[in-house]
Amino acid sequence: MRWVLLALLLACGSRPSTALRWASDDLGCPEEELEVVYVDLNTFEVIGCNYRALYFCPSRESCERFDGPPPPEDEQASNLSPPE
Repeated sequence: MRWVLLALLLACGSRPSTALRWASDDLGCPEEELEVVYVDLNTFEVIGCNYRALYFCPSRESCERFDGPPPPEDEQASNLSPPE
């Protein structure tokens, strides 16, 4: 039983870093300027660089952004939804 729990924790533990990596690429923002917030088992909110994005990460290799592509560069500053 311990091994199963450990395997599950290790598999889930890397998903926030996967969301961080994908968000950094999507948003053109350095990882160190982004914050990842756990939403549920495979869903993470990433906040930073005047963006707030929601990612579904079913595996350690991939994520899908829920809220579409980032806006054009001139609209970035006005697109930030303040964290609640």
